[in-house]
Amino acid sequence: MKTILQRMDRREFLVGGSTISLVGTAGCTDSIGFDFGSQESLEVTGAWPRPEFDSGSTGHNLDVSGPTDEPEIRWEAKTPVDSMHVPAVVVSDGVAFFAGGSIVTAIDVTDGSQVWQTQIADEHVPGGGRGRHCSMTVDNEFVYVGTHEGLAVLTKEGEEVWSYEVEVALGASGVFRSPAVSDGTVYFGTAEEQAVSAYTTDGDKQWQYECDNLIIGSPSVTDDGVFVATSDGDLHAFSTDGEHRWTKEIGTTSSKAAVTPTVFDGTVYATAAGSQRGNALVAFDAQTGDEVWRNNLSPSFVGSMSIFERSSLRELVCPTWHGTVFTYNVHDGSVTWGVPLGDRLSGSCPIPATDKQSVYIAAVDSLTRIAPRRERAWQVSLEDVGGSVAVLDDALLVGSIDGRCYALA
Repeated sequence: MKTILQRMDRREFLVGGSTISLVGTAGCTDSIGFDFGSQESLEVTGAWPRPEFDSGSTGHNLDVSGPTDEPEIRWEAKTPVDSMHVPAVVVSDGVAFFAGGSIVTAIDVTDGSQVWQTQIADEHVPGGGRGRHCSMTVDNEFVYVGTHEGLAVLTKEGEEVWSYEVEVALGASGVFRSPAVSDGTVYFGTAEEQAVSAYTTDGDKQWQYECDNLIIGSPSVTDDGVFVATSDGDLHAFSTDGEHRWTKEIGTTSSKAAVTPTVFDGTVYATAAGSQRGNALVAFDAQTGDEVWRNNLSPSFVGSMSIFERSSLRELVCPTWHGTVFTYNVHDGSVTWGVPLGDRLSGSCPIPATDKQSVYIAAVDSLTRIAPRRERAWQVSLEDVGGSVAVLDDALLVGSIDGRCYALA
C-alpha cells in the first residue's frame, strides 16, 4: 500500500463570508454555499472533543449537564455533507467543528455563523455500508479528520498541517471512525491497510501494526492500552508504545465487529454479530484479556456504546438495529432496561451521549432524551439527524444527513 505523510496545505480556503472557493489538487475550483440563520444568541460552556467524547470511547461526561426540559432550536446552519454520509460534530473553545466527509466547517456556537470552511479530500461513496460515519476529533491544538483518503490534521483555524494518505479503494478505504488522541499521540485505524497507527500530533510516526482484517471502528485508548476491534470478530490490545499484548475472540470467524470498543474502569466492552454464536456483548479485563462476562443473547447493535454513571449505577447504553436502546449492567452483562425510539436505527449510525442524569441519542428523525430507568423524557423532531450528539451545559449540538447543524437549548 502506498502511504504518504505530507506537511503541507492541500487546499486553499477563505475565512468568513457566505461562500468560499476551494482549490483542489488537480487545479480545479469548487464553490460551496453556506447558509446560516441565528434565531437567538446562545451562551454555553463545556466541550465535546470527540463523537465518543473521550479517547476511551465512553460517550460520557460528568462535567456537563445537558438540558432536562425539552429544548428549542436556537439556530441551524446549513453545511455540506457528502452523499450517504452521517456527519460528526465536536466542540472546543466555543467553536463547533462539523465533519461532512470531504469538507470541514467551523461554526461559532453562539449564533451558528461560519468561522471557516475547507475541503480536505475528494468526495467518495461508501461501499457496503462501510465508511458512512464521518470522522473527527479535536484537542487543544489541532482538528483531526478521517476521510476515505486517510487522515488530515488541521489547525483550529483551518490550515492543514499534515496528512496521512492511503491508496483509495472504491468504497473501502480510509479512516472510517474518529481518531483517538491521548498524551500527545493520535491513534487511528485504516480499513484497507488493516492497520492501527500511532503518530505524534505533529506528524511523526511512532508505530503501526497490521491486524490482517478490516478496522472499521475507532481505536479506544486509556492508561490500560490501545484497543481495536476487527471485522473478523477479534479484539486486539496494544500497549501505548505499540507492543501487541493480546487478541481475544468477541464472536466467531463468521462474526463482524464493526462497533468501537468502550474502555471504562479497567474493562473493555466490545460487540460482534454472527450466525453461530448470536450477537455477543463481551467484557474483557483490559490488562490480561481475560473474559469477565459474555451476553450471547444481545440484539444486533448499531452505532457505538456509551457509559451511563450515576452514584453506584453504572450501565452500558447500546442502540440496536431494530429501534430500541438497551442498557446492560457493566458488572455482569444483564439487561437493566430498554426504551423504544421508533423504526430501525441502522441508517442513523447513532452514538449515544450521556451526562450525569440523561442519555441523548440522535436517530429516527429525532433527538431524544432518555431518563435512565424511565421512558423517553422528551423527543424533538429533526429530520435526518444521526451520528453523534455534543452535550454542553444546557445545550446540545447535532448534525443531519441532509447537511445541517442544529443547536438546541
